[in-house]
Amino acid sequence: MRTVTAAHKGANRFGGATGWKPLGPKDLWSLGRENSSEELVSQLEKEWTRNRSAAQRHTKATTFKRKGNHGAETPETETLLQQQGGKRGPLLRAIWQVGRSTFLLGTLSLIISDVFRFTVPKLLSLFLEFIGDPKTPAWKGYLLAMLMFLSACLQTLFEQQHMYRLKVLQMRLRMAIMGLVYRKVLALSSSSRKASAVGDVVYLVSVDVQRLTESITYLNGLWLPLIWIIICFLYLWQLLGPSALTAIAIVMSLLPLNFLITKKRNHHQIWY
Repeated sequence: MRTVTAAHKGANRFGGATGWKPLGPKDLWSLGRENSSEELVSQLEKEWTRNRSAAQRHTKATTFKRKGNHGAETPETETLLQQQGGKRGPLLRAIWQVGRSTFLLGTLSLIISDVFRFTVPKLLSLFLEFIGDPKTPAWKGYLLAMLMFLSACLQTLFEQQHMYRLKVLQMRLRMAIMGLVYRKVLALSSSSRKASAVGDVVYLVSVDVQRLTESITYLNGLWLPLIWIIICFLYLWQLLGPSALTAIAIVMSLLPLNFLITKKRNHHQIWY
């Protein structure tokens, strides 16, 4: 009887007979200041305002020079020049200035990971040479095996560090851009609100921001694969000699086919 009473008291303490209660903010760890929405939105807004002001000053200076060279311009031309000044450049520069340290550290981790990635095949080649030569001391084989194991572990470690930093950067940028959009919506005048539909704002936050943050993961894919191809070609040249040109020719011949298949796939995704 005492056991049942104690259990009943413990159940009431945790919010009912089931012994469970809904999670609240006090049950979770608080975010660091560098990950809070207030800090991130303020940083991005500060950089965006500074870059936008610099772009507007540059546009006004360019417009003044054109007026001085060609005389007075029509109002339509002036409006067109003002629209050209409202480019996405200030926002992209603000995003870069806010997240460049995290992105560069992630890129450095990826480069170190790739160094260890290409070290493993080289060590494996040396290990095969060790197996083929019975006169080589045994300690070299143990050393090569240990180095291969450490290289694989370090390659995985730095690769996961790269993914972690990029995921954190995606979270921060998404939070900052969404907060900046909401601040802009709250500051719009009544005439501007009539010109902008609610669906446009929802689409901007739910789709465009997601696409922008996801593209960060693929930025290093614009230049790193070229280095991978060159290093792989050098490895093949050491192993096969001029015969490695055949493999390169086959890979290059498949690139147009891959481009065509990707284009067709994107077309079907859009229309179907």
